[in-house]
Formats: sequence, structure tokens, C-alpha cells
Amino acid sequence: KGSVIQVLMDAGYDEATASEETEGLIRSQDLNRLRVLGLNYRYDDAKRDAWNAATGSILSFETGLIQKSQMVLPKAVADKVRADIADRLEDDAGADINEMLMSGMGTGAPITDPRVKAEANKLSLQAKENIWFENTDTKASYDRELSKALDAVIDVELADVEAFEDILTGTGTAAKRTDLKESDRTRFEKEYQKELRALQRDLVGAEDREAKLLQKLPELQKRIKRRWKEYKTLELEFEAGRVKEAIEREEPTFPQIPDLEKAKENIDDVLNSWWEDAFIRTASNLSIFTVPITGDIAQGLRVSTERQELKNRLLNADLELNAKDRSLVFAQADYIQSQLNTEEYKDNQDLIDGLFTLRQFYGYRNPSEIKPNDAENLDFRVTPMYSDPRLMFDEVAQVANELITYNTSPETLDIEDFPLYKRYNELFGISTEQHLDAYVRTQTALYNKRFGYEISFDE
Repeated sequence: KGSVIQVLMDAGYDEATASEETEGLIRSQDLNRLRVLGLNYRYDDAKRDAWNAATGSILSFETGLIQKSQMVLPKAVADKVRADIADRLEDDAGADINEMLMSGMGTGAPITDPRVKAEANKLSLQAKENIWFENTDTKASYDRELSKALDAVIDVELADVEAFEDILTGTGTAAKRTDLKESDRTRFEKEYQKELRALQRDLVGAEDREAKLLQKLPELQKRIKRRWKEYKTLELEFEAGRVKEAIEREEPTFPQIPDLEKAKENIDDVLNSWWEDAFIRTASNLSIFTVPITGDIAQGLRVSTERQELKNRLLNADLELNAKDRSLVFAQADYIQSQLNTEEYKDNQDLIDGLFTLRQFYGYRNPSEIKPNDAENLDFRVTPMYSDPRLMFDEVAQVANELITYNTSPETLDIEDFPLYKRYNELFGISTEQHLDAYVRTQTALYNKRFGYEISFDE
């Protein structure tokens, strides 16, 4: 310590500065800092040459030590270098080994360790052997087939989907199709090449390896194509979905109160027919029969009367539009749906339309209740999708987790393994975190305005 202080004081620093710097040097072991401090000798003509000569010797000695250290790397360092080389060769079997070793691979100087160099060259030879199918005419032919199949997903398969027709067919849609075919395509092509190389490695020593690979190649292409179609479908659901309108601030179409009143009347006309009600009530008055009706028949009529009265109370109940508790209207909707499930009412358009109108105004317990045929005409900007907004926040957290996980690697994952994300995409067009955020904020604003909640967000 005293020697370092003396050197710094000899270089022109006062004792306090020299002591402070020395403490720091001892803690950090930073030779570069010592060299920088020693530059003060440049201002002393009598000592400048001696300092330059000394530092030159130090640099030469240090360089020699580094070069010698690179000739025999510690085992842990050598293992890491080999692993890094193997990873690089997996991505690029033709990578230049000499160039990698000269770069130092994070060790600070070119690697000259003969064991590491020999292992690196061995890895390089193996990597080249592992891509025995590359650069063949057969592979080029299969690559072209895959490229055509990916294009056909957009131009043919998805263009035939009714919901996407306006986006992908007709005048002015060519640019959109081109964009869909190009965006994120590289991810799927790279995954195809990665999985194809894995097949090549697995079969590198097998007899008839090309024949065996060609048996498996169509299934690989089919899998990549399916995932590509799933991913592009998610994108198009956004283009066709309500969340796009919300983000672009398009005005929603609000259902009208007269429509609701008409729907209630139609439902009542269908399910509360006057003759059925009159018959049950009249027959329940047992005294009108000459022979008293007793036993099971009488009990059955009483039960029918009670059931009819319960149905009347349910269907004729006054439902407040702004009530937080919508359990009664949900019970109504359940009853109407149960009647639509029967043979008698299954095609009754008044009930079908009436139920949809009720849903437009009063909403759902959960989006899982939405029927596929209704989704296109529902608008989450005006229809509450949950019985309670707290349920929305709980479920949306799960949706976000699925969405983020899937979008991290759609080329390797199947959308069917992410059912909540898939549902929200199909119903609302949500395909990114920003879309999900817009959906939540829009629904929250609806709950606040209509039902008197006071939910806010931390910006």
C-alpha cells in the first residue's frame, strides 16, 4: 500500500488523493486505473521517458501472460466455449471455426488451446455431416412446396372464410394479402428448417436415410402449415372483430328501447299462450267436473298451475336496465334457451330474435355463454359480458397469460392449447396485449357509466 502511495505522490498527486486512490485500487485490483493515474508522469520531463519504458514492459508482460493463458483454458471456460460453438453450429453449420476462435468467444483474447481447437473442428465436421439433406434438389423442391402452401393459406383457405371475404377478396385487397403472407413468415420458415435439421441429425447414420426422411417430411410441412394458418386466423379475427372498431374509435350501434319492448312482447306471445293458461287454470278448478278429480291427475294439474304461474312471473318480471344484479334476466334467458332446445320451439324466430335482444341489453354471466352465431352481431362497447366486472379482471389475467405465451412462439405452439385466448380472439378479435387492454378499458367504462361502478386504472 505504501509503495503505491509513494508512486502516485511521485507522479504529482498530493498525499490525500494518493491515499484515497490507493484504497480504491486495492479493492478493485484495476491495473488500467493505475495506468491512467500514472499518465501524470507525462507532465514531468525528467520522469516521462522512464514511465513510458516501464509501462511498455508491463504491457508486454501482461500480453504474454494472456497469450499463455489462452493456450490452456481452464476446464469450465473450455466447456463453455465448446457449448457456445455447438450452439452456433446448430444455427449455422457452415460457420467459420477459425473466425470464432480468433474472436476469443468472450475470453478476452484469441483461443489457441489445442484441445479446444481440435474439439471445435470435430464439432464443425459433425455439423456439416448433420445437414446431409441440405443443398439437394429434393430439398429445394420440398421448400418450394411449403412456400406455395403458406401462400395458399391466405389466398385460398382463409379467403374462403365468410368473415374474412371483405378483407382478402375483391378490389384493393392485394396489398393486404401480400402483407399477411410476408409478416412473421420467417419465424415459421426458420422453425421448419430447425425441425428438418433435427430430422437429419436423427437419421444421419441410418440406412436409406433419405427415404425415411421423405416419409416424415410431409407431416412436418403439414404441422408448420397448420400453425401458420392458426396464427394468421388470429390476425384476421382482429381485422374483422369489434376491438378494431373500439381502437379506431368508430361509433357503436346502440340497440333501441322499442326493440327491447317488442322482443319481450314476442317472447310473451310465444311462451304465455292464452289458451294454455286458461285450460290449466280452468282444469285446476276441480269443482267444475261432475265427477271429482282426485289422485295423480289432480296433483298433476296443481303442479301445472304452479309451474305456469312461476313461468308467468319469470317472463313478466320488470327488469331494470341499470341494475347491478342481473340474475333475474339471466334466469329468463336460461328459460328461453331451454325452450329453444325443445322440438316445439327450436326454430321459433321470435324466440331466437327476442333472446338475442335481451342479451344485447343485459349481457351475459361470462363470454363463454355467447353463441357462435351471435358473436358477429354483439358489441362489447354496449353489451356487458360479465355478471360482475371483478370476474372480468380475474379471467382477463388468464387470457393475458395465454396470449403472451402463445405469441412468444406461435411457430412451435398449437392454439388449441390456449382455449381462453382462442375464445377471446374469435369473439372480440383480440390478438395482442394492446387489444386486450382496449377491451378491458371499454368494458370497464360501460360498467362505470351504466351500473354505477367506480373502477379506475393506474396510468
